[in-house]
Amino acid sequence: VKVFFSLMLAAATTICTIPAATAQTPKVGQWIKRLPVNPDPTKVVVPPGYKVEVFKAGLDTPSSATVDKEGNLWVAISGVLLGSPEADQIEPAHVKIFDRTGKLVREVGKGTFKTVMNEIGYCAENGKTYIPEYGEKIWEMNGVNGELKLIIRDLPIGDHRNGGITCKDGFIYFALGLPSNSG
Repeated sequence: VKVFFSLMLAAATTICTIPAATAQTPKVGQWIKRLPVNPDPTKVVVPPGYKVEVFKAGLDTPSSATVDKEGNLWVAISGVLLGSPEADQIEPAHVKIFDRTGKLVREVGKGTFKTVMNEIGYCAENGKTYIPEYGEKIWEMNGVNGELKLIIRDLPIGDHRNGGITCKDGFIYFALGLPSNSG
């Protein structure tokens, strides 16, 4: 559990990029240029016995991550968000899979995924990873060398997109909001 917690915490602290709002003063209606964040693990407070370190830095538009039973880190790369003017500089939506050492093992879904991805989830019960497309589909992969399999499509599109994937007793569960912001 300590290894999983440390890995997820390290991934979360290193894969974020945020605009540096204080460094720029945009005019009303303008986009703020995205600037990479230099991760500083010393700023993360963890309980005694835990350690935070940079696992992988320099990822563009990461939206979520999960760890499989072999300790591989699966990172959803969301791609272009909300018509960003930097669209030509942003990787398309896909998933990057890194081994325990941070080496890129595989990229999945480039040219297949069309929309922003929400939380990806690993199901220890069946050993599969679930990859949602924003409010439309859910894909399944059986391990790093598995093939993408579309298992759910044509989800109703509401204000809150599909996410929060988990599984129990042979079923997968996910959240899906209704239109009109009724959640």
